Amino acid sequence: MNAPVPTYQLYGEDRREEVDFWLHFEELPVRSRPYRWEIGRHRHGNFFQIFTISKGGGELLGEAAPQHFQAPCLIFIPTGAVHGFRFEHESDGTVLTVRGDRLDEAARADRRFAPFFLEPRLLALDGNDEQTGHLRRGLERIRHELSGNEAGRMTLIAALLTEIMIHLARVGAWGGSEPGWAESRDAARMQSLEELTDVHLREHRPIAFYAERLGISPTHLNRLCRLHFGESVQALIDRKLVAAAKRELVFSRFPAQSIAFSLGFSDPAYFNRYFRKKTGMTPGRYRGAQRGRSAV
Repeated sequence: MNAPVPTYQLYGEDRREEVDFWLHFEELPVRSRPYRWEIGRHRHGNFFQIFTISKGGGELLGEAAPQHFQAPCLIFIPTGAVHGFRFEHESDGTVLTVRGDRLDEAARADRRFAPFFLEPRLLALDGNDEQTGHLRRGLERIRHELSGNEAGRMTLIAALLTEIMIHLARVGAWGGSEPGWAESRDAARMQSLEELTDVHLREHRPIAFYAERLGISPTHLNRLCRLHFGESVQALIDRKLVAAAKRELVFSRFPAQSIAFSLGFSDPAYFNRYFRKKTGMTPGRYRGAQRGRSAV
C-alpha cells in the first residue's frame, strides 16, 4: 500500500493548516540542500508556489512521470497539487509560497486563465519575449520589496503578484504549454463527481470523501467544480438534495418527515430549516404551492 502524501505549509515543517502569513520568499538551497537536493512528494493544502530556477536543473515529481527541467525556468505548483523534486546538486533559484486565495484575483481577470492555474506548469525563461521579461522583472521587484521595509510594501507586493500571475498565465496559455490533456482529465473528473454525488447523495458525505476518490485534494476539487459548474462541491450537493426533496414533495404522498429520513436527514426539524434556507419556504408550504399551481 502506498503511503499517504503528506500535506505541509512549507516542506518538512509539520505545522497544520493554521496560517499566519500569506507570502513567504526564500532561496532554493535553504530548504533543498539539507535534504540532499531531493524533496519527497507532498502537497500544500493552503498555498501555491512559484519556483524560479536560475542555475542547475532536475526533475519535477508529480502524479505522472517525472518531468525534466533546466535553468533558466519557472515552475508553478497550484494549491493541493502533489509534487516533489530531484534537483541537481548546487542548483540555485528562489521559491515564492503564497496563500491560495491570492490566486483568485488573477484567475478572475480572464476566464481563459482558470484552467492554467489548476495544474503544475513548467515554463522556460530563456526567451526574449515581452511576457517573459515582465515575469522576470516582477519576481525581482517582489524580492526587492521583501528585502526592505518601505511604506505600503505589502500592498505593492500584492499588486505585483497579481501582475506576475497574469503574465504567467499568458506565457503558459498562449506560449506552447499543453492544456489539452489536463482539461480532458479534469472533464473526466467532473463527470465522475456528478456520478459519485448521485450515488452517495443521501449519505451526506464530506467533500474530502469525493476528493479522495478522485485522487485530488478538496481544495483542488472545489476549484475544478467552480470552473466547470460555477459552484462549489457543497453547493452542487445542496442543489441535488433540494431537487430530490422537491420531487418527493410534489410527486409522492409521503409526509415531510418521511422524505427527510429518505434523503438521509436524521432530524426532520433540521431538514425543515435546511429546505427553508435553500428555497425560502418550508417543505409543507412548497408542497401546497406546487399542488395549488397544478390544480389551476
